[in-house]
Amino acid sequence: PSGMWGTATATVATGITTGFAPIGVANSGYGSTFTGTFDGLGHTISNLTINRPSTNDVGLFGYVSSRGVIRNVGLVGGSVTGNADVGMLAGGSEATTITNSYATGSVSGATYLGGLIGNVSSSTITNCYATGLVIGTGNLVGGLIGSVASISTITNSYSTGSVSGFNSVGGLIGNASASSITNNYATGSVGGTNKVGGMVGISESSTFSNNFWDTVTSGKADGLGIGTNNSVNGSAGVAQSDVTGKTTTDLKTASTFTNWSLATTGGRSNVWRIYEGSTMPLLRSFLTPLTLASTSVTYNRTAQSGASTALSTISGASATGTNAGSYNNSYYSTQQGYDISGGDLTINKAHLTVTADDKTRLYGDANPTLTSTITGFVNNENASSANVTGAPSLDTTASATTVGTAVITAAANNLAAANYDFTYVPGTL
Repeated sequence: PSGMWGTATATVATGITTGFAPIGVANSGYGSTFTGTFDGLGHTISNLTINRPSTNDVGLFGYVSSRGVIRNVGLVGGSVTGNADVGMLAGGSEATTITNSYATGSVSGATYLGGLIGNVSSSTITNCYATGLVIGTGNLVGGLIGSVASISTITNSYSTGSVSGFNSVGGLIGNASASSITNNYATGSVGGTNKVGGMVGISESSTFSNNFWDTVTSGKADGLGIGTNNSVNGSAGVAQSDVTGKTTTDLKTASTFTNWSLATTGGRSNVWRIYEGSTMPLLRSFLTPLTLASTSVTYNRTAQSGASTALSTISGASATGTNAGSYNNSYYSTQQGYDISGGDLTINKAHLTVTADDKTRLYGDANPTLTSTITGFVNNENASSANVTGAPSLDTTASATTVGTAVITAAANNLAAANYDFTYVPGTL
């Protein structure tokens, strides 16, 4: 409904624009919390701007509660500033479900700050990501979520933006309390004074499974901000294998994520898609399927290429090869790009003909030495440059007393060449 949307306002005396008015806030002086269902249907909102540094519950949605649902929406660019409970998508989330949503803009404020959501309680967050800068002057600051509590679940999500705060600062989550954190990763640089971790600033009675942080880009040797991963005050029982530090190269390697639903080729139904050696895991739900035509050609002694694409969100090169064999393209995509399949190149062997040379002899003489001729080389190649090895077998049923003609047969024997196959033509004796 049109009445649901706020508008930008400005203070007359100062000219300061407060920007968009959040939808639903916990403070009854500004309205009630959002309790409905918002389905973005895959659309995006660009350049959302909110500048309310003294206000709590700040984001596109100020506070979502009572089984509210937000799904299938992206926030591209923009900036959100508030005091506490601040995130691009939602300032606070209580007893809600948020799925298939993302934000790329920056977030700033004092406490409970997240690139996507500021404060989460008794909620489910899945298939979400944030890439923007998050700057807090206080506590509970995370690249994706500032604080998670009260049996919330965070699954199949990630953050890549830089994060800074004072206390309880994490690349993914600032504080995780009595919640489940599964199949997530964080790569942004993380800075703060106390309880600062590459993945989570502090954990209290939470469970972790198959989570990773980038030890190179985060600048953090510990995934959890208090002490070490294996024995942490307030984080006891969180094992190194559950919150694991990896290099940037490791995080672009599929074998790192053995327990994830991760596809290395396009057209699958997995949650995640990785382009081996080129990208970290991407959420497949945000990728558009793209099938490139596969190409089959015959060896011609020159370099040949498969299908190409000029789409701006795709990097890499088409499959290219010279010798007979199968070649894969090196195309890969950004998160808001494509799930690429096909585009392979097959170079089939060219064909050589082995013909048994015709021979003659007189009755009663021994059979002559049998020889053959190979034809069909491409592009001025010859048996030497094509590295033809071995020889065909040549045989005839003629004996010294045979009169008339006899067949000279040719067969493979140990004749071989990497870029050619052979057909055999008989001769006459």
